[in-house]
Amino acid sequence: ASDVYKRQVVDGRGQLLASTRPDTALRGRPLAGTRYAAVMEAADAAIGLAPPRASGATPATDDRSGAARVRLADGHELLAATAELPEVGWRVYVMVDAATALAPTRRALAEDLALGLAAVLAAAAFAGVMARRLTHPIDGLVTDAQALAAGDYRRRTEARGAHQAPGELGTLARTFDEMAATIEARTADVQRSEHRYRTLFESSPLPMYVVDLATFEFLAVNDACRAQYGWTADEFRQLTLLEVRPPEDRLKFLAVAHALARTLRPDDRVNAGVWRHQRRDGSLFEAEVFTGLTEHEGRPARLCVEMDVTARRTAERALLESQEQLRRAQKMEAVGRFAGGIAHDFNNLLTGILVYCDLAI
Repeated sequence: ASDVYKRQVVDGRGQLLASTRPDTALRGRPLAGTRYAAVMEAADAAIGLAPPRASGATPATDDRSGAARVRLADGHELLAATAELPEVGWRVYVMVDAATALAPTRRALAEDLALGLAAVLAAAAFAGVMARRLTHPIDGLVTDAQALAAGDYRRRTEARGAHQAPGELGTLARTFDEMAATIEARTADVQRSEHRYRTLFESSPLPMYVVDLATFEFLAVNDACRAQYGWTADEFRQLTLLEVRPPEDRLKFLAVAHALARTLRPDDRVNAGVWRHQRRDGSLFEAEVFTGLTEHEGRPARLCVEMDVTARRTAERALLESQEQLRRAQKMEAVGRFAGGIAHDFNNLLTGILVYCDLAI
């Protein structure tokens, strides 16, 4: 069927003048009613030269090439184009089988698509390889950073060779290693310092405790403090400094504590005075308290050291009482001596009187 429609030259009356296919029976005769007429009418209608007719051929929309796609009644498709020769009153129709005409284009398109797809796949593979080469060290750095944040201060990128990567990535890896080494060293210093502090705190023979600066809650107590008061560490965490004072001293303690908080500076270590404290069994003892500002797990706090001065204060009171008794005894002795002197002088006078009385008798 594709060989039937080639090229025809038709005059103004619709008579076939020439054709690429030898068709002597139609030459010089009108094409109306022939198989050519349907294609010609459809081509004219598709490009707007004439309205469509019921000729058995369906025109398609004109494409950008100027050719019309014509579908015949039997389903066959043609590409048809026409041009008018006004000098001679002729019209030239060119009809080409659509499948045959578009086959090279479709093959070229298929080849282009295949080549484009291959290029895209190759580019994607290359990009994947390059991305892998770039992202693998970065992923390693991210993993190392997460491990460092989790507390693994010995993590280094040099173990994976990332610090040897060229360019900025290698510089970043080396900087990470230096940062990790610095953090590890400082953390070790902090841990040693904390260990020394805890050792001194726990092994101190003097009661020591840390209380919250605002609420006076116990945050930490050492063994000597627990032994002094009789409460366990868990019980201490449920107490405040007010609860280890006798009720009659609590208002005075609050006044002194607030005044001290306003004047106390971070580097100060002051003597807060001697206070009465209450043990778990209700017994009282006197303690001299030394305090200073500190920080406990991010909370502002006070570190307090106590010295049990009950025995000393008892001895001081006994000494004062003894001194008072001595002063009273000394007063009595002085009075006795004074009275004895008076009596001695009076006795001397009486002796003289008695002698004179004897002489008078």
